[in-house]
Amino acid sequence: MYNVVIVDDEIDSQITLQSFLSEYCPNTKLITTYSNVRDCVKKLLVSPPDILLLDINLSDGTGFDVLKEITQLSIKVIFISAHDQYAIDAFKHKVNNYLLKPINPLDLKNAIDDLITTIELERKLNNIELFKENSSVKKLGIPSKDALQVTSLKDIIRCEANGNYTFIYINDKERIIVPKTIKIFEDILSTNGFIRIHQSHLINQKYLDEIRVKKNLILLKNGDELPVSRKYKMTIINLFKLKII
Repeated sequence: MYNVVIVDDEIDSQITLQSFLSEYCPNTKLITTYSNVRDCVKKLLVSPPDILLLDINLSDGTGFDVLKEITQLSIKVIFISAHDQYAIDAFKHKVNNYLLKPINPLDLKNAIDDLITTIELERKLNNIELFKENSSVKKLGIPSKDALQVTSLKDIIRCEANGNYTFIYINDKERIIVPKTIKIFEDILSTNGFIRIHQSHLINQKYLDEIRVKKNLILLKNGDELPVSRKYKMTIINLFKLKII
């Protein structure tokens, strides 16, 4: 089910949209309705829906005011208005569709069906996939801008955290930037020969060349020198049965 929120200051319009969603869009679930910018934005920032049906004129502002506050959220937006003069501005704000009142239920259905197709594609591309051969993981599907890049685990040298992004270094020649935290990659790769050595670093053990225990450094075969944090130092010492001299 795809969560939908309606924002419209006319009760009759809210009721009409609810009815159309129920009858023509069985894959959707109406979460709630709002009539103003303030309440709408406050809730959307906490619990964003998949799809937003947004009127232009609201009791305390406009739909554009809502868009300005939720630009960082990946919500699909259908503008719904009795006026067509806002359409150009709406598409400049990258809304997904613009429907005129009175709403034709089939137009609403088609618009939502298109968004569901887009959402499904984006979710598929945004997933990190593991590909197994002979019951063991051999390849990783890494989401890039518009495709799923399949890479052999043996070719991944290391992963480096950069905020909510992770840089993946492959074969010493390529770097892929993925909008996911390094923790996600640690959860996936820690049972496949990768070890966490620092808050910002996850390495492939096969590329480990030298451990400089006293200097809290690790040297990789490609020449990269990475720090080892206290949190992970003892794990590495125990894993490789090192003696501290």
